[in-house]
Amino acid sequence: MCAVFAIAVSVFGATKSYASDIMMSVLLKSPVHEVASDIYARYGSPSPNAMAIAITSTEKPHLSMAQSIIESAGNPSAVGLSGEEGGWQVIPDCWWPVPKKPRDQAVQAQTILSLLGNGGNDTSLMRMQTALRKYNGSIKNQKTRVYADKVLQLAFSIAVETGGTL
Repeated sequence: MCAVFAIAVSVFGATKSYASDIMMSVLLKSPVHEVASDIYARYGSPSPNAMAIAITSTEKPHLSMAQSIIESAGNPSAVGLSGEEGGWQVIPDCWWPVPKKPRDQAVQAQTILSLLGNGGNDTSLMRMQTALRKYNGSIKNQKTRVYADKVLQLAFSIAVETGGTL
C-alpha cells in the first residue's frame, strides 16, 4: 500500500492528501478490506469500514482486530465505565489522549502493546499474552489471563478465517 502512496506522489505529482485518498480508494476495493469489514459487521461494529481500514495500518492486524472486538465490539466511539475510550478502550489518564480516528486509535493500541511487551519484536505467544494481560490491568490477575486468552483465540480464528490475508 505504501508503494501506491509513493507512486501517486512521485509520478503523478499528487499532494499527500490526494495520494492518501487514492490509497484509501484502492484499499476500500480490496478483498482484505471486504473480509475485515464483514467480520467487524458480524460483531456489531457501528463503523465496520473505518475499523477495517484502521487495522490495516498495524503490524499485527489479526491481533488488533481481535482486541478491538473484545474491548468494544469494534466501536471507535465507545466509552467504558472506568474512563476507557475508543475502539481499543485506552485509558487516557494512564497513557495519552485517545485519537478520534480509528486508524490512529489502532496505532496507539499497538504502540501500547509493544511498550508493554518490552518493546521487542518477539511475536511469541507468551510475550503477546503478557502484553495483553498488562494492557488489561495486571499479569497476576486471573481475569486478565482470561482476557488475553480470549483475544489470542479470536485473533487465531480471524487469521484462519481470512487465510492470513489481513
